[in-house]
Amino acid sequence: MWTALAGMFLRRASRNRMDCDRNEGRFAESVLRLSGQGVDDWPDGEELTVPCSETCCNLLRRGGTAQIQGAITDMVAHLVRGKSLECARFRGFVVVAVDGVEQEVTRRTGGAEATETRFQLEAKVVAPNGIALSLMTERVKPHVTENGKRDCEIKAFRRLAARLKRAFPRLPVCIVGDALYACSPVMRICRANGWKFILTFKEGRSPDAYEMACDSMEVSTGCCGPLVARGENQRKTETGVVAWTGGVKFTTQSEGEEFNVVTCEETKGGTYRGMFATNYDVGCPEVASEVVEWGRRRWNVESSFDVEKNNGYGLEHVFCNHWRCSRNFYLLMQLANNLWQMFNACVVPKLAKGCRKMAQFEWVELLFRAFHEIGITVEFASMPRRYVRRMNI
Repeated sequence: MWTALAGMFLRRASRNRMDCDRNEGRFAESVLRLSGQGVDDWPDGEELTVPCSETCCNLLRRGGTAQIQGAITDMVAHLVRGKSLECARFRGFVVVAVDGVEQEVTRRTGGAEATETRFQLEAKVVAPNGIALSLMTERVKPHVTENGKRDCEIKAFRRLAARLKRAFPRLPVCIVGDALYACSPVMRICRANGWKFILTFKEGRSPDAYEMACDSMEVSTGCCGPLVARGENQRKTETGVVAWTGGVKFTTQSEGEEFNVVTCEETKGGTYRGMFATNYDVGCPEVASEVVEWGRRRWNVESSFDVEKNNGYGLEHVFCNHWRCSRNFYLLMQLANNLWQMFNACVVPKLAKGCRKMAQFEWVELLFRAFHEIGITVEFASMPRRYVRRMNI
């Protein structure tokens, strides 16, 4: 498993690339130390080697999903408890963006008549610096409705929300999502769990509620102001206009399902127009601008998926047709991406200080060569505590 995780972290993107040089140089010794073992534990007289990808698949087919998912959740929980993710809070609530992604299309093997498209629902903690740390994953059973939407993402969200509440019963959470989640079931779940939500609001998803919000804004007076954005050094600049209204509800629901709607239009530095449904109390342009800012931050998840698809992680690549093994590879990918984001946010700036800027992929290749030529030569247990410092992401 550590071999697969190291391959994901170093963005080998496929099992063939993981296997081609897995025993060269000091790579095997490095993986051995990463797994918590020492070189002295290896049998005398035998060459250090690491398992091939087929051995990893045989292990991942048997299980380990709960353990890998637990490691991902515990990693983010540790950062939250250590106050290293305070930048991911909006008015005291940790902002968690949810979105579905196509994991892969299985190969047609064993006489199968058709392929299977596998989907996952991701919950990621997002922050202003572009970070999107995977917190929890839920499998989505593919089902497409007449309008082309995968409405089973809502069912997957129910399961995900229940797991998230069990894992963090007292953590204040703000759910951020696209227009698919701007519906009564999602809002009802958030209210029942004591969570906040900021959801993209579009006419095609809820025509009646959208029309009600537009009509309410036309008759409202004083519920508008400048759209304020934060630039470098947290300097505030006016970039457009923002308006808001309250008391919007879905016509088929009860009076208790009311929510607020914030709309914005950029006139300086961009041409963005958008609306967001939220249960935050909006009473001034400053709060409305912050709702817009955090609502647009759901794009951190889209950017994270793009990196996983096109920058060496192997999202949409079929590592194994077996469903459990495939899911475990996907979870290892999310774990590796989390580790890389922390490395990129906390370590790379110190290493690159005073040097020309390097692309992330160049850092990956540099680490790959270091793993093979230098390796990890120090036991983690013997590392002085002064080298282990608190991270501020």
